[in-house]
Amino acid sequence: MVILTISFCQPMFGQATNDECLIATFIDDVADFCSGESAFSNVGSTSSADPVPGCWGQGYEEADVWFSFRPRAGGLLIRLFGERTGSSNTLDNSALAVYTGSCFGLEEVLCSDVNEGQQDILERQITDVTIGATYHVRVSSAALTAGTFELCIQEFNPVPVPESDCPTSVVLCDKSGFFIENLNSIGDLSEELGGCLAIGGESASAWYTWVAATTGSLTFTLTPTSPDPQEDLDFVVYRLPNGVNDCSSREIVRCMATGEGIGDGICFGPTGLRAGASDISEEAGCQDGDDSFLAPLDMVAGESYALVVNNFSQSGFGFTIEFGGTGEFLGPEPDFDIIAIDGFACDQVINFRDLSVANTDQIATYEWNFGEGAVPQTATGPGPHDVIYETFGDKLAALTITTERGCQVTDITDVSIERCCMDNTLTVDAQLVDALCPGEQFADIALIAGSGTPFYLYSVDGSPFLANNVFTDLTEGSYNLSIEDAKGCIGTGTFEITPVPEVTLVLTADMDTVLLGEGTSLLGVATPANPSYIYRWSPDQGLSCIDCPNPDVVPPGQTTYTLTVIDEDGCETSEDITLFTNDIKNVYLPNAISLNAENALNERFRLFGNVAIQTVEFINVYDRWGNLVYEETNVDINQPSYLGWDGTFDGEAVSPGTYVWVTKIRFFDGEERTIAGDVMIFE
Repeated sequence: MVILTISFCQPMFGQATNDECLIATFIDDVADFCSGESAFSNVGSTSSADPVPGCWGQGYEEADVWFSFRPRAGGLLIRLFGERTGSSNTLDNSALAVYTGSCFGLEEVLCSDVNEGQQDILERQITDVTIGATYHVRVSSAALTAGTFELCIQEFNPVPVPESDCPTSVVLCDKSGFFIENLNSIGDLSEELGGCLAIGGESASAWYTWVAATTGSLTFTLTPTSPDPQEDLDFVVYRLPNGVNDCSSREIVRCMATGEGIGDGICFGPTGLRAGASDISEEAGCQDGDDSFLAPLDMVAGESYALVVNNFSQSGFGFTIEFGGTGEFLGPEPDFDIIAIDGFACDQVINFRDLSVANTDQIATYEWNFGEGAVPQTATGPGPHDVIYETFGDKLAALTITTERGCQVTDITDVSIERCCMDNTLTVDAQLVDALCPGEQFADIALIAGSGTPFYLYSVDGSPFLANNVFTDLTEGSYNLSIEDAKGCIGTGTFEITPVPEVTLVLTADMDTVLLGEGTSLLGVATPANPSYIYRWSPDQGLSCIDCPNPDVVPPGQTTYTLTVIDEDGCETSEDITLFTNDIKNVYLPNAISLNAENALNERFRLFGNVAIQTVEFINVYDRWGNLVYEETNVDINQPSYLGWDGTFDGEAVSPGTYVWVTKIRFFDGEERTIAGDVMIFE
């Protein structure tokens, strides 16, 4: 497997280069990755073909960009920072989705977006991570806008959910850092805190205990996850003289209660134990010289300790913790051996054997994950387990053991699986995606694999193998193609990019000048002739068809028509023709009619005009009291069915006299006129 590794620098944003899953930006180490403000952008991104994530709205995919990585721990903290006060990020209403699997079979595992009006920060964790699997992060905007953003991904080993009482505390068995999303409980024992926290009491707490495996120092840093810079975390460290399971006689050895006050200290934000600090307690408030950090703890091998973290702010947010120092925690030691009788290659049996050591209590569970392409991919129990990798490449195998008292530790090993191409039937072909059309410099091609074992990686002229099979910006010439399948078989071929012959286009009209409302015919002739050509006329006003070469047309005034011909390679040729009109608009209505006229033309009130009239929207006639005596709408005066008003109302002749009329006329050029007058009715 070939992995594209990209280094990060402050970019100049043009079109996004990672706007599809297949061309995602690969992050090679997410142990504690943070891009920095405005390091990434979705400016210039195009719509992805992948389905819209469950919590996103339609259109989000039009502004998305992609990232991928392979975690080495069972938990992930993913943070996305968009536009907010004091930041250079400009992405508004950020949206985030996380997937596992290949780009051809994505499985959504997380979806989130920022509601309008909220602070533009998304912070989510995943605690059931498949170690070594490929994960994809998809970033977009609910506002369908483009901007810059910061992406941070941090691995951690999940620990059980927080316990808020010392007797039921979570037991730690190594110094792996972890992340707690929420603190919102004080447990069943509400008066457990003492020392510097005795006055404030328990607000929202989490308890942890451990046994020192070696004598040495202990440091740690607690970092609030709340975006509020004045989040107040407090803590107490105890020694448990009666062992890790007995909290009754605990002794305070470090106590931190600093927070809001009037001194010059640094009393909010990260807190903990660190080298260089000398005090062992900081009281409530913010005293001069307080810095929220206490002196390291000198642990003694075999002794037990407890840590309680209390969120005094009661915000509901949690924390991250990172441990340091020379002392270690006592716990089991996961380990395993890998044996391959016929070599470390795909389609060969590889044996995994447990070598774990239970230093404290018995190991209760074994959870194996053998990495991508493994059959089986997971297993339980000590084994041994036989595994076959169906694909070659670099894998990550992991064993997680959990002891009876709750210690959970993971061992991860890199496994390199060689190729196993026994019968190379892989064929290679390509097709033009965007041809080298006349007047253009570049073409795009798509590589196509035949036979072989999915999934495939693609290369042109010795470029790195990539999952994306489309190669762009290629000039005229011959190219060497290579495709690699999941077994490591490589197929090769060549493809020639040649310029597409030019199509000439001539446009004529039967008459290039007509009366407004009068029709003519257009004639488009493409050379060389080809029945597969696609025709597109624009604009479409007045045309009898827009996808034929020779439409009839009634132009709405002077109009320039464009005919575009698209050949079988997708190349386009366009030509224009302008039609002119004589805008003569004749309108006539009689001023008198007779109810008993011998000549039919004199017994009907109707509108007369030339071809410039497209339609008469209405004709209304009113008597001298304003009563409507005649109405007709959407009149086509050129139709034989149009006769006009015969001087009757409700089937009877109206009284002689003067009647008022009003009409609204629409002409072929879009002009509308409202005309009014009167007509005399005679016996």
